[in-house]
Amino acid sequence: MQECRPGFTDAEPAGTEDYEPAPGIASSKSGPAKSASFLKGAAWALFAISIWSGWFVSTRFNVSTDLTAYDLVALRFGVAALILVPVTIRLRGGLGLLRWRTALALFAGSGIVYSICVTGGVTFAPAAEGAALTPGVMPMATALLSVLVLKERLTKSQLAGLCFISAGVAAIAGAGLFAGAHHGWIGHILFVTGAFLFAGYTIALRRSGLSGMQATALVSTWSCVLYLPVYIFALHPRVLEVPALSLVFPAFYQGVMTNVISLVAYARAVSALGPARASPFAALIPAVTALLGMFFLGERPASADWAGIACVSVGVYLASGAPLRWFSNALHKFRQN
Repeated sequence: MQECRPGFTDAEPAGTEDYEPAPGIASSKSGPAKSASFLKGAAWALFAISIWSGWFVSTRFNVSTDLTAYDLVALRFGVAALILVPVTIRLRGGLGLLRWRTALALFAGSGIVYSICVTGGVTFAPAAEGAALTPGVMPMATALLSVLVLKERLTKSQLAGLCFISAGVAAIAGAGLFAGAHHGWIGHILFVTGAFLFAGYTIALRRSGLSGMQATALVSTWSCVLYLPVYIFALHPRVLEVPALSLVFPAFYQGVMTNVISLVAYARAVSALGPARASPFAALIPAVTALLGMFFLGERPASADWAGIACVSVGVYLASGAPLRWFSNALHKFRQN
């Protein structure tokens, strides 16, 4: 059965109205149109990663104080599902809209399994390491799945960009990945697993034909339905034991910012750029986190951090498919001067 976007006929392939040719295949878009599409996708991607950059720090703080990782997952999906009830009702719960493999990739990649992996990861390892590992591995995982599943061909600039990203993430993460706290390796495994899960979500989202809001509504609702009974009866919830005022910020950030607004923004970036070109922006998260720490926490990045930030920035530019003529023109003007 052909997957279809709600409101379109079954005869129309899912996602064809916004699908772009694989890299290396000729595109009908003109230069200005392609540049405009890139700028639009890049803006949505940067908006999403700005939210994700604060997620690791806020989650690490919360699991170190009154709430557990299980509490934060409950807040994330409970609040999001409540907000998106009208969308879920219009989709009739998503029943019959997706093939089971696509649905499984969506729900695991941004639903319960992903959230438990990454939220649980910061219980065992520092948030900075999670901010480097999960977003850093994600572009490579997405590129691999794009080649295997979508049959995309990676260009030389994309491959070069992925190499720059890998070097930059390694510089930012530093020796902490290998000389971390006791049981830190458990967090590292969870972070990498989360990266591959979200890469699968990125590919499945493109194939599903769902909009970002629709996918977020379905994932949040079914995650809430499946998780909350287990959470209430088996995981010793602590949300009722802490002051209500202390739940306002984690509920807003986890349920609204992270699980609704950021996923919708990321879905629009995927629609404009494609999975392999949108995912590299996630590698900017450790760089943005380091810069925010410098300005707001007085934490000055080390020389290796600056080198890593530069490598990641160049890598994201190359791997995201940014128009290289901008760089060529700038280099030409620099040589003229």
